[in-house]
Amino acid sequence: MSISLEKSGRDNFQFVPLEEESASPSVCLERDSDEELKTKARPAINSSSTYTVEDAVEAAGLGCFQLRLFLICGVLTAADAMEMLLLSILGPALRCAWHLTSSEVAAMTTVVFVGYLLGSPFWGFVSDRFGRWPIFFTVLSMISYYGFLTALSPTYVWVIILRLMVGFAIGGGSSSFTLLSEYLPVKHRAKVLICFQVFWAIGSTFEVGLAYLILPRFGWRWLVFASAIPLVLFLFLLKFLPESPRYLVTANRLSEAEHIVQNMFRVNGVRPPEGRLTTPTVTSKRSSRLLELFSKQYRLTTVLLPTIWFGAAFAYYGVVLLSAEIFRFRQDCYRTSSLYPVSSDKNLTAASIQASVVAPGCPAPGCFVLSGANRQRLCHHDCLISWRVCQYSHYRHPY
Repeated sequence: MSISLEKSGRDNFQFVPLEEESASPSVCLERDSDEELKTKARPAINSSSTYTVEDAVEAAGLGCFQLRLFLICGVLTAADAMEMLLLSILGPALRCAWHLTSSEVAAMTTVVFVGYLLGSPFWGFVSDRFGRWPIFFTVLSMISYYGFLTALSPTYVWVIILRLMVGFAIGGGSSSFTLLSEYLPVKHRAKVLICFQVFWAIGSTFEVGLAYLILPRFGWRWLVFASAIPLVLFLFLLKFLPESPRYLVTANRLSEAEHIVQNMFRVNGVRPPEGRLTTPTVTSKRSSRLLELFSKQYRLTTVLLPTIWFGAAFAYYGVVLLSAEIFRFRQDCYRTSSLYPVSSDKNLTAASIQASVVAPGCPAPGCFVLSGANRQRLCHHDCLISWRVCQYSHYRHPY
């Protein structure tokens, strides 16, 4: 039993027993109050007892949680790539099947990008309002649904309408890129996001493989139908896809966001930080204003980045969509055997394979170059090299 000494009188002391819960290995000359004991029993609360989503992502590092998310979002990106590359295959195939003019083939490709143009800002606004996960489910469902309907299209007009809806849905596919970036530490973000582009090349190559197997034997309808099947299978992967913690924090759903963050630490095998998840100091209304992009701080970046993206997309899709025309020197349509009475293009599949067989390996070197290179200089040299390659191709094959 511990004791304390209390002074009573001039030089007399008396022994007073202490309670068990307030026992101390040292001798006290004065007993603490209950409130003081409770304060000493728990750690002091300071600024480190709360953390934001950014702090949690940096503390969790790069682990199994990010790898799983990398694969799931990559599969979704590959599905979008399949539908986009289908344009370069479907156009020449329908030219032979329905005897379309060059303008009609070009219009069929154009409407997909018109839908993409309309869908991208729409799905971006909706994902900030309702979250990333519902957008993934809706977008994949729409792409697969309108993909199946395209295979049943009776006329050219129906193909135009349905591909417009597919393009509108594909506009929301970029949410997978955004979601992945939200879970990546700053140290690894550039390398991982560059490597993430490999899935786009994988999806494109997979679509070419389907065309090689299906188009000459069964025709374009079965190719479109087969291209939509993986999208339905990918819907089951959404069960393992977490919601964006930044969206949950902005929507004041802190308990759900903290549950996801704790699961991220558990999967990565990292001890979670002490304290509780809190919102950032910047208010959500100010951070979500679109006009904030044109403020003095971000104005130059807002102008330059869309310009660079426009040039990159113009060059990329120009090469991809014209690949079949570049590698073909004549447009020959033929009719297959009576067993499979469909019209096809003789050189279509071979041309597409030649144009995209090397695509999966292209983003891989960038994963390592970006880790130590100046990104502005690298972007400059990348554009310069691309321009020189296209220029050389023109002089090498002018017709």
